[in-house]
Amino acid sequence: MLGRLARYLRILGFSVIYESDGIDDREIMRICRAGSYILITRDRNLSQRFHPSVLIKSTEIGEQILEFTKIYHPDRFLAFSRCTTCNGILVPASLDENDYRSHMNPHVCNNCGQLYWAGTHTSRIMEYLEKIGVWNED
Repeated sequence: MLGRLARYLRILGFSVIYESDGIDDREIMRICRAGSYILITRDRNLSQRFHPSVLIKSTEIGEQILEFTKIYHPDRFLAFSRCTTCNGILVPASLDENDYRSHMNPHVCNNCGQLYWAGTHTSRIMEYLEKIGVWNED
């Protein structure tokens, strides 16, 4: 399962649909084709049957992120522009000035309403992505 990878790719600004167990390969390919999505899978057979696809070989999240971003380079300016839960677009949110998050660049998902703000987790995530080499130009 690649749910954690899907969340990181959303953090990087990629539009990602994540389908968990219970959906067959034909339906996955139909969804990808209809939405012009790139199929990301650990299933070698499925990746050979559908293009474009990325076969993820690693089970370690940092390596998985790099496997994808070496092929599809992320735009640093799109980081934190998507909801990690539903893939919606994050838009600026207005909070009451007494809310401590009102001064932390709050955003809300235009789809599910999830609230996001720039806390210490944001800088930790960016540091992690820098450390593993996501932004390298090689």
